[in-house]
Amino acid sequence: AGAYEIATYSFIASKAIDTLLLPEDDIRRQQIKIINPLGDEYSTMRTQLTTSMLTVLATNINKKISDGRFFEISKRFVPKSLPITEQPHELTTMSIGIYGKDEDFFTLKGIIEELVCAFDMKPSFERSSEPYLHPGRQAAATANGEAVAVFGEVHPDVAANYDINEKVYVAEIRLDLLYSAEIS
Repeated sequence: AGAYEIATYSFIASKAIDTLLLPEDDIRRQQIKIINPLGDEYSTMRTQLTTSMLTVLATNINKKISDGRFFEISKRFVPKSLPITEQPHELTTMSIGIYGKDEDFFTLKGIIEELVCAFDMKPSFERSSEPYLHPGRQAAATANGEAVAVFGEVHPDVAANYDINEKVYVAEIRLDLLYSAEIS
């Protein structure tokens, strides 16, 4: 889809999750703290890839790069319980971030549809309610009865947290669910 691959750290700042405006009881706030971090900037394991993608988008926008398409395939770490007593779930996830004059919600929807169809699955789309996405410009893709992706325009308040002053679009795709699909 013309996107450049990025690679970011699996460690994020403990307060990075606050930039997404998630409610206090959101499971993504249950982060695994590193016992001996290099500093607060790398003090927790990420439970989502969106904060890392937004940082990359902000860096490119602030360097006056007029448009961009990026993706990352990495793991997110979801603890089975806190404090940690066993290895967390390591969920393979793809993050996509796009911006620029020719990019919009439907561009991102098309990329996700193409990706899901590559796994011989037919996606359906419905409204989603992610607090970090614009309330009227977001959706979830479901396939085989499971939500495999959430995507949309980043909420203006979240974009402001990253010093982004233009429309940017992000997605998280559950590759662990797509990989487990039976392909005919």
